[in-house]
Amino acid sequence: MTHRILSGIFLACALTVLAGCQTAEERAEEHFQAAIEHMENGDSARATVEFRNVFKLNGKHRDARMTYANMRRNDGDVAEAYSQYLRLVEQYPDDLEGRKALIDLALNNGNWDELRRHGEYAAKLAPDDSIVRAGLVALAYRDAVLAGNETARIKAQAEALELLSADPARPGLQRMVIDDYIRMKDWTKAREAVDTALKHEPDALDLLRKRLGILYATNDSLAVKDQLTAMVASFPKDKQILAALVQWHITRGNTDEAESLLRSRLDPQDESPEAGATLVRFLAEFRGNDAARAELDKLIADGGPHQALYRSLRASINFDTGDRDQAIAEMQSILEGAEPSDATDNVKVGLARMLDITDNPVGARALIEEVLARDPSHTEALKRRAQWLIEDDLTGDAIMTLRAALADSPNDAEIMTLMARAHERDGNTDLMSEMLALAVENSGNGVAESLRYAQHLQSVGKLRPAEDALLGALRVQRNNVQILSALGQLYIEMQDWPRTEHVARTLRGLDRDDTVEIANTLTARMLAAQNRDAELTAFLESVASADDAANSADIAIIRRLLERDETDEALAQVDQLLEATPDAPMLRFLRASILAQSGRIDAAQTLFRDLLNENDQRPEVWVALYRLNHANGDPDAARSTLASARAKLPENAELMWLEAGELEQAGDIDGAIAIYETVYGADSGNLIVANNLASLLADHRTDTESLERAFIVARRLRGTDVAPFQDTYGWIAYRLQNYDEALAHLEPAAAALQENATVQFHLAMTYAAMGRTDDALAQFDKTRAMLDPDTSSELAAKIEAEVARLNNPEPQGNSDPGTQ
Repeated sequence: MTHRILSGIFLACALTVLAGCQTAEERAEEHFQAAIEHMENGDSARATVEFRNVFKLNGKHRDARMTYANMRRNDGDVAEAYSQYLRLVEQYPDDLEGRKALIDLALNNGNWDELRRHGEYAAKLAPDDSIVRAGLVALAYRDAVLAGNETARIKAQAEALELLSADPARPGLQRMVIDDYIRMKDWTKAREAVDTALKHEPDALDLLRKRLGILYATNDSLAVKDQLTAMVASFPKDKQILAALVQWHITRGNTDEAESLLRSRLDPQDESPEAGATLVRFLAEFRGNDAARAELDKLIADGGPHQALYRSLRASINFDTGDRDQAIAEMQSILEGAEPSDATDNVKVGLARMLDITDNPVGARALIEEVLARDPSHTEALKRRAQWLIEDDLTGDAIMTLRAALADSPNDAEIMTLMARAHERDGNTDLMSEMLALAVENSGNGVAESLRYAQHLQSVGKLRPAEDALLGALRVQRNNVQILSALGQLYIEMQDWPRTEHVARTLRGLDRDDTVEIANTLTARMLAAQNRDAELTAFLESVASADDAANSADIAIIRRLLERDETDEALAQVDQLLEATPDAPMLRFLRASILAQSGRIDAAQTLFRDLLNENDQRPEVWVALYRLNHANGDPDAARSTLASARAKLPENAELMWLEAGELEQAGDIDGAIAIYETVYGADSGNLIVANNLASLLADHRTDTESLERAFIVARRLRGTDVAPFQDTYGWIAYRLQNYDEALAHLEPAAAALQENATVQFHLAMTYAAMGRTDDALAQFDKTRAMLDPDTSSELAAKIEAEVARLNNPEPQGNSDPGTQ
């Protein structure tokens, strides 16, 4: 008996030992097989657990890694799938299946850097593989478009169509072909291509948006309405689609139908309050604030789960219409004793906006941090935090914050606009442009987004793309005055006179005082640009005011007289207008300015002072009097005027700016920097203030902290074509010993600012630092010749020291070129 028991014990121990002898790889394989079984049963959660066990035991299990990545991709978790494919090719660089998966995902997501990396590597392994070819074709197409190479673009598109004919289910290539047709305005083929793609991805929102854009472009109004209606049904929570359908009705004068549409979606007991909030916003814009308040009163009286939101919306209307204290008190009342929730988070974000506007940034930021502590993914709170980070020049943190916001709200155009601002502040204009374009697309050609993108394109000379952006918005809102005005100005720059006239006629056809005024301005600018002086004069006289109010035509007539130095005639024109309205401040200010220009200083000063005696809160009058004092050779009077102005308007940025200039002229650089820091803190988006502050920091301070501050402030100037900005950024790059970048900015700056000795000196120093001694010496000679030989200056001393050093190249210690 004992023997048998012992035998059993020994047998059990033997089995245990044998099991313990199983290798980690063998146990990993068992988990892999278990994962496969769970996948076949449709249980991804359990399969995931088994895959994790595999990787703990054998991190290089190739089949498990690939299978798990494929499973995550099929389940829609593209980010996790991508990371797993990346891990796979890091372990097995020549794994073609992994490379192809990465190519496919990168192409579908427009990740061009990753597509190039994996596509070019895979091309060495299997150049004829269709997925590899698709990736390379897409890269070739993008490179051709960026380079403006039409031959290469056409070739790449033909290859893409060939690949699609063999396998139409290629989302990345489909979108490339669609975008090419849209770019070429081949609307018929674009629509056919979109419809083909939608057969494979019927619920792809981006494809539906592209189709909608094509319908707008072809003016198929009823088809637009039908598609928007279908999209609203398919995506009931998408605010932008609903807004587009509402706008369709409004554009056609069907405001009642738009309201009915919004009311049909209203259910006070709905879990989401969005329908009620959307209706209130509509009423505020198209029926007035009183109608919006009445609707909110009704929603609040009906009870329901969204009292906090509706009360906060009512408070927001009151705040925006001037009752700020009561509105803030109402918001605080909503929060008192309320348990933290999604609703209270939204109220806190609204209250933070109010506090920020009413100069309580500390309270505002504290509320946003409270919201994000409870819900780190709260989109509106993330957006507000990002705005502050951008204003504080913490662009890296802002971009990370906005990426977190985009993860939960991938189609939010406001997030993309903020991302563009962050990239602009960071000096990355390419990424800025991409985000502005995405904002237009995701807003459904929204007015604000389209105007912003068009303005950027216009600023870099891309006039045709700017026109496309504006026309896209105009198709959605065909009578939008802002878009029409911007188009008219763009056509003047393009010297497209027939289209300028068409825009002016369209604006006049709207038959409103403001649109007629804009149309007249466009016509006047067009005639002036064509040097049609006689017609311009006749036109201005025909539309000049016949009553007691000066209009833009009157001002344009006066301006033209002044441009021709006909000051007496200009003065007579003003006096004629003053006969009708003798107390008009604007006309009296204009009269004083003309008197000053014509040398009648005493009369001008008297009139400026009379205006200030009546109203000392007009900064433009203070500035005009200050400049008149200077022009009259009386700097003491100018400083006295400025001091009085600063006392009356201590927060006015322009007056602070003038004071900074006075301090700089007097040699008080620290005082000037302090004022610029204050102005910059109030408006860090002002490029000129940023330039002046960075320039003073880089030119007059040698410590590392100041130099780093100068770079942070000035990095947005990178790549600029504005000469003073080029000089500032170039000199900072020199100070940071980035000599190639310095040269790229300082050479064009010096060419544009030939008479500026400091700019020429900066270029000379850069040549010297790069070892271009002959160029440096010639540039120093040029700079020295610009200085007064009878007046000693710090700049002259620096030039002499540098010339001596270059002519005597023996080592003279470890001097820091940034402190020269």
